[in-house]
Amino acid sequence: MDEQQSSMGVAASSDASLCHDGNSGDINGGAAHVGHVASPGGCQAADTLRRSQWMSGAIPTPHPDVHTADVRCRRSVDCWLQRDYERAHALALGVLQEDPLHVCALLVLRYVLRDHPKLTPVPQPTELDCCLLVRAQRCSVHKQRHAEALLRQWVVHYEDKCSLFLLASLVDAVQGQIEEGAQFYIQAADEGWPAAQFNLAVCYAHGEGVPKDMDRALELYSAAAKQDYPPAIFNLGVCYRNGRGVDRDVKVAAQYYQRAADLGFAHAMNNLGVCYQEGEGVPVNPAKAAVLYQEAASLGYGMAQSNYAWCLRNGRGTERDLAAAVRVYKLAADQGNVTAQNNLASLYEDGTGVNRDLGEAARLYRLAAEKQSATAHFTLRRMGIVVPLAAAEAASP
Repeated sequence: MDEQQSSMGVAASSDASLCHDGNSGDINGGAAHVGHVASPGGCQAADTLRRSQWMSGAIPTPHPDVHTADVRCRRSVDCWLQRDYERAHALALGVLQEDPLHVCALLVLRYVLRDHPKLTPVPQPTELDCCLLVRAQRCSVHKQRHAEALLRQWVVHYEDKCSLFLLASLVDAVQGQIEEGAQFYIQAADEGWPAAQFNLAVCYAHGEGVPKDMDRALELYSAAAKQDYPPAIFNLGVCYRNGRGVDRDVKVAAQYYQRAADLGFAHAMNNLGVCYQEGEGVPVNPAKAAVLYQEAASLGYGMAQSNYAWCLRNGRGTERDLAAAVRVYKLAADQGNVTAQNNLASLYEDGTGVNRDLGEAARLYRLAAEKQSATAHFTLRRMGIVVPLAAAEAASP
């Protein structure tokens, strides 16, 4: 048993099951749709971020004690608008050192890190997005309302697209008001803000907060892509690969993946690697695939880590190195990557590259079974281990 992950879904094979990002879906990455794939078989992350309860009640006046932090946060927004990402990053971090749950600073930091990959620490941007927005979601009602009041003031006073976008992010991703968030995205998108165009495109693609309209989604993805916004370029590639709203064209998909990969987007590097692995839209080139997986893996992207480990395990495009495969599988498994958990479990079960450890194998299979992995469920049953009923029902074909 040896699976590999790609990002366009699971394509069964005797020894490889390549997984791209997005089976029939795409990466939903802005504020409203942070870092998760909207289809079964892709990477799973933060869909629950969108489902928080609406915080009702009057908007309070901003508390004077946080005025200084608010001013510096506003300066970070100004730097972001001027594409001075290093300064915006430093200012937002400074605010968070004083107030670790300053909602506006969390939102600014989240988008600065997305728009400037070189500033992105490990883990990879989409996972960091989840962490930052979870923190924002867990802030007190007072902090969320203060942030909302502050952003509304900024929208009126500064009339800038960035404040509109941050307000949309707060209302949608943190407070769970998808319809109102979509309206703010519309305003910011009309101002030409690429992140807002991207988020609004995802709303139209999935009919969330607005009527489902794939043609409109493609227009907005294209508008953001013209401004070199990597998630939008990536989603266009997924659309062409899967024929969503356009005629299926794997060559065009590979071209979009290449463009987003050149901008440092790990999801695109992984998908392009799968294209070279399978010969989809490009000539088969396992060595180039392995290099792309490795590059995306170095950015902390779990799916690419799993794919690179598969290459190391099987000697595909690189020298076979079981010890290295185990190390990289562990990185992906620790991030909750189901394929890596299954593959690493099989190594422990067989004693390949590691000392045989059925207990560790069972633990990893259980983790995968909890995420509806049929492979893990049936392997546990073969090992004579009872799977909890909920996991068993979810994993059964």
